[in-house]
Amino acid sequence: EELRESLHQDKIDSQNRIQRLAEELSEEVSALAPADAVTKKLLHAFKICGSCKHFERFGEEHDGGYLMCLDGLLNRGRIRGAFSFGVENHDLWSLHIYKALGAPVKQFDCTVDRTAMDCPACRFFKVCL
Repeated sequence: EELRESLHQDKIDSQNRIQRLAEELSEEVSALAPADAVTKKLLHAFKICGSCKHFERFGEEHDGGYLMCLDGLLNRGRIRGAFSFGVENHDLWSLHIYKALGAPVKQFDCTVDRTAMDCPACRFFKVCL
């Protein structure tokens, strides 16, 4: 029972650290951007408003990899699609999303001519967004 309580507290502590890091990042962006900057306004629109019990990393081991919250998303077919912006010459994220969630992925990048990964349900668009 003590171990279970300890693990539960560790999870809560991790969630609190993630929340603090997100707030610090938001403050750093605010300090760097002019008050009327479009990017600053966009980033302030995104707020962490909950907690996550199941994080998983998708994509490359370093650049191109993202830690994502999968709470409620692990039922294949529940997610109907995903978007990948800036696939460059690597986009393991798209393949991981397709394999884990069964969701087709739309990939966008105007700097390359084709997708970098062989992904059965991925569709590449040579477009900058």
